[in-house]
Amino acid sequence: MKKPFTCECGTRTTAPFLINGRHMCTLCAEEFHPGVVSKRASRDWNDFVNSRPKLRRQARVDQRYNY
Repeated sequence: MKKPFTCECGTRTTAPFLINGRHMCTLCAEEFHPGVVSKRASRDWNDFVNSRPKLRRQARVDQRYNY
């Protein structure tokens, strides 16, 4: 298990972002580099969906019919 990190704003997280040599929580990183946060969220979501066959099938159906 990862050790929790406490950001300057007081938010605790186990997955901090490293931006310009500073560790930041998601909220603070969103202010400085929103693209980095959205890339990680997209990657994490794809990993989650790909690890579950039922969700993977539903995602393909949603993509096909533009839900």
